Amino acid sequence: MSRGLTHLIGGLVAVISGLGSFALLAIGGQRLLQAYMRLDLGSTVAATGVGLQIAGTALLVLAVLTARWTPVGLLCLGTLGLATLAASAFPLALYSAAANLPAIASSPLNLTLVGVPQVLGAVMGGTGLAILLQGHGRHSLRTGPAGSRPSQSGAGTHVITAVAAPILFVAGLLLLLRGVSGAMRSVQMLMESSPLWLLAIAGGLVLLLAACFTVRWSPFSLILPALIVAIFTVVSFLPRAFGYVLEVAVQGLGTFLVLGGIPTVVVLAACSFVAISHWTRGRRTARSATPVFQPTPGTGR
Repeated sequence: MSRGLTHLIGGLVAVISGLGSFALLAIGGQRLLQAYMRLDLGSTVAATGVGLQIAGTALLVLAVLTARWTPVGLLCLGTLGLATLAASAFPLALYSAAANLPAIASSPLNLTLVGVPQVLGAVMGGTGLAILLQGHGRHSLRTGPAGSRPSQSGAGTHVITAVAAPILFVAGLLLLLRGVSGAMRSVQMLMESSPLWLLAIAGGLVLLLAACFTVRWSPFSLILPALIVAIFTVVSFLPRAFGYVLEVAVQGLGTFLVLGGIPTVVVLAACSFVAISHWTRGRRTARSATPVFQPTPGTGR
């Protein structure tokens, strides 16, 4: 299969799976949130919501796995984070549009007001960009001078990224959600949306992209952010945690975790898997490109 056809097929599969997953996550998340607010997680509504979210998460994994062959799909889905930036900072138009649409169409729009597409888009976009640059590095190895090889990440690099990635990710997540909730609160209070919320959302996206771009140097860097979000998600479902812990810390964090916590953890894990597969492939390429020393005949050297 030609490289161009691989990019086309992989991109189409990722985009179709990604858009379908956001619809399922939104509809299932709304049902789950309704059951959660009524403290009725054992109801049929909650079970249906969980089932829809599992299906949506599975489609997200399919979209991420296409990056093993081409990062085009991840880059396309990453633009969702940028596309929803204006909608998050100025939610009045989006909120008005969602009110006039059927549930199957309005649910994904409401999901944007919580920040889920922005976070997932940043994760996939940052990872896709890092994988794209890794691919260029391997191409340079194949076409470069004989004996050239890409630089390999040492233990120090892995440690640095292991520390930097969770700091960048958590800071970006909290800043983005602070901006999203602030903009929405301004609309609810019949106030004009402050430009500060736009800066907060943009700054949060930049930090999230930077956190996920660290897989360029260490494919293991997203494992700790995934564990942190998993812990936050578990806490969000504990009794009284929603109102008294997470929402007090950052308004909108608890709602985000109920609607998008599990998908975020799974996407981070899937991106780590793809990054590790590319990293091992690059190491094999580097070893095969290293010239083998051959002694000069008659000299023993």
